[in-house]
Amino acid sequence: MRRLEGRAALVTGGSRGLGAAIALRLAKEGCGVAIACRTESPHALEVIGEIEATGSTAVLAAGDVGDEGEAKAIVEKAAAKLGGLDIVVNSAGIWLGGRLKEAEVEDWRKIWRINIIGTMQITRAAIPYLEAATEAGGQASIVVMSSSVGFKGFPGDTAYATTKAGLVGFTRALAKEVARKGITVNAMTPGFINVGVTDEVPQKGRDMMLERIPLRRTGTADEVAAAVAFLVSEGTYITGHTLDIDGGIEL
Repeated sequence: MRRLEGRAALVTGGSRGLGAAIALRLAKEGCGVAIACRTESPHALEVIGEIEATGSTAVLAAGDVGDEGEAKAIVEKAAAKLGGLDIVVNSAGIWLGGRLKEAEVEDWRKIWRINIIGTMQITRAAIPYLEAATEAGGQASIVVMSSSVGFKGFPGDTAYATTKAGLVGFTRALAKEVARKGITVNAMTPGFINVGVTDEVPQKGRDMMLERIPLRRTGTADEVAAAVAFLVSEGTYITGHTLDIDGGIEL
């Protein structure tokens, strides 16, 4: 079912992990997709090929979301190549661990720059295109990738958790700002998803995490991507909401 036929999406952090899975799912739904990533890496080119294989248009917009000028250029390239934007998925993010007494201030600045400032800059640059989409009678959606750690916390994740909690506040406030323009804004809070940084967790740590998940398994990137696809297609009356995808995890 191609529920997003004729629509255009920008997915940041789209060269791997959750971002890549989301980009591919939107493409399979009929959406033209631009992926934003730091460089034109082999991973990025592979995702572009996978999107094109679905029959959807693929665009690679390389740049640093934490830099104001580059973030704006990413959005402008995506909109120019796709003929506008209807969907923005902010999946770009970094993780830097360390307990508070050991963490470097510079690490806090780095994670804040990408997770918070990067999300803000991409979203702000995209809003005029999303407004144009709704003014033309279409649907426009913003999805922000937070984390269950932002709500529940975890030792050694003070910096990461702070940014992810901040993204929930960003989502709720922005949803009210743009609602009159017909734009929906929602956050996702994935838990222990079997992709990206979780691949590097030692087996002992994985076992401890599984004990805290009532479903007794990790989630998959495809499950997160399916939820995003629902929000931007069927979730037309859902805004300012935070959707947990965590198997009921208890941190």
